Amino acid sequence: MIQEIINFTKFIDTDMKDVINDYLEPQQEGLFVEFSNDGSFIFEFYKEGNSISPLLRRCISRLRYSWTIEYDKKPFYQKCFDLPNKRIHSVSPFVVAIKRKYLEGGTEFDTKGVDLTYIQTYLNKAIAATKCSSNVDIEATLFKDNLANNFVKLLSIIKEQKCTKESYVLFFSNTDINNYKSTYSNYLKTKIFNSSKLGLTDIQGKSVDEKKAATLNELRGWSNFFNGYNAGKPFLQHQTSLTPTNTISNTEATYLFLFKEYCRLDIFPNPLPIFVDLNEFNKDKIQSEIIRIYNSEEGRKLLYREIISNILSKPNTVLQKYYLLFRVGNEIKDFDFVPLFRYKFDTIINVENVTKDGVKKDKNFEPTPDKTIVNIFDFERIVVGSIFNGWLNSSTYFGEKPKSYKGSEYLWQMILTYRKAFYDYIYKSQTETLTCRMFDDMMFNSILLNIRNDEIKIRFEFNSLIKWKINIWFSLYNLFSNNNNNNIMASKVTELQAKMVAVAKGEANIETKEEFAFGAGQIVSYLIDRSAASNKTYALLEPYLQKSKSDQLQDAIAQTIAVYKHDISVYKGTFENLSSQVLTDDCNADMKPLLKYFLAGCFSPCAVYTKKDNSNNQL
Repeated sequence: MIQEIINFTKFIDTDMKDVINDYLEPQQEGLFVEFSNDGSFIFEFYKEGNSISPLLRRCISRLRYSWTIEYDKKPFYQKCFDLPNKRIHSVSPFVVAIKRKYLEGGTEFDTKGVDLTYIQTYLNKAIAATKCSSNVDIEATLFKDNLANNFVKLLSIIKEQKCTKESYVLFFSNTDINNYKSTYSNYLKTKIFNSSKLGLTDIQGKSVDEKKAATLNELRGWSNFFNGYNAGKPFLQHQTSLTPTNTISNTEATYLFLFKEYCRLDIFPNPLPIFVDLNEFNKDKIQSEIIRIYNSEEGRKLLYREIISNILSKPNTVLQKYYLLFRVGNEIKDFDFVPLFRYKFDTIINVENVTKDGVKKDKNFEPTPDKTIVNIFDFERIVVGSIFNGWLNSSTYFGEKPKSYKGSEYLWQMILTYRKAFYDYIYKSQTETLTCRMFDDMMFNSILLNIRNDEIKIRFEFNSLIKWKINIWFSLYNLFSNNNNNNIMASKVTELQAKMVAVAKGEANIETKEEFAFGAGQIVSYLIDRSAASNKTYALLEPYLQKSKSDQLQDAIAQTIAVYKHDISVYKGTFENLSSQVLTDDCNADMKPLLKYFLAGCFSPCAVYTKKDNSNNQL
């Protein structure tokens, strides 16, 4: 993984070096002040959401080579120059970055104040620690003097600005950006490692101290990339290894650091494809194009599915031979190889309205239209979004429960159970991660969630959310089974509906286990409609779902008929015909594999009402 990330960052840093600054936005709110060599200065206050001016753009590009590394890693700001106080967070002789609260007039000036003397001491240390050439030293000294000569005036300007105590005040020199890069390179030379004092060697492996290391062009040390190893603790070292397995060159470590910085600055999409084949790198500039598309729209970052859909809209374009990296904050949660990304399904998949869901408008019934799934992101949007009520998405595939989460704990446990399988199926084209048994389990439990929480309004079958989930269950069932014909299960519901109408009319008999389960669902739906209770909920269905055998379900139905017999008209025959067939069926079946048929019967138009209305049994 490490080498792939190094190669990727090296390619991006070369290919996009002239445009990457266009994607950057200020990470700090506050006052930006830029000094010219003649001592004049200009300034601008930045607040999140403001447009990026040329001054801010220059400051942003220079701040990339001026900020303390690993500042957010405990102990915080451990690699800045004013230890142990850690009040100046820049590490360049050309930048001073201080929070407003530490300057004169700030809330912590009396106890932790930063005055001109403090700043001069910091700049002297920065010049010594990042020494490059006499010309660079002259430029740095000039900036230090210009800042000192204008400091009183600058304090007056700062007091007039609407800075909060946590806002930054940043002083910059407008010296050539290459001076920033060269001094920062010297800062990184030792600080880029886990420890700048222990574990450093020259390129041949000979140990060197920090002072000696600063004079060398190439070093090796302990990697600090997602690594908490401490070189001062022998019991954490690889005692059985013949060679130091955790060492890395300063050049490689710098690329790893740049990668983390680009992630922090939100330049890369998440997940991020990292191509390993140089031909894939360069073909159609696809690696750079992904990053350009991600940052292309003003005001927002494009979603991963938007980026990939854009890339694959070009003729003869495929995504293959890449690692896919998913991160949450500063953690890498998943890193896996994708040989070939499956964007489109072999055939178009239709989620058919098998339950005859719809609405009545102007006395006319309008059925809900079928939905078409062409590509894998249609699947994510239509199917995954429905199963998990919209809560399984890019922010929850690996993260903790979001603060905005409003679903039940039951639903969150479902997400935790299946989210990795869905992520692998959708984003890594690992089609084996989802099985027919898993699909059955999640669909049943997703419907059960609605059954436990939803109220019955008017007639039992009128629940569009449950009907839509049943439509998905039957329309996509064979996608996860060995049968590739996705229409078989969907058409079976239509056949069962027609068969129940015929049974209710006395024109046919129940012959199969599936017909029994479907017919039982129809009878239960009708019986629950008979209840006169106020605020009825679908929880009335749960006792029937708990029956493991068909004869147990028959007993439960018979007992319910006895309760509501006063409200059941049998003289017209539809209920009598259907219930007699269901109650006398001797299939003696296990109900678990038949639950989908039972639920489909519950939420399909009830055949008992056949002679009472002719509008597809809908409102």
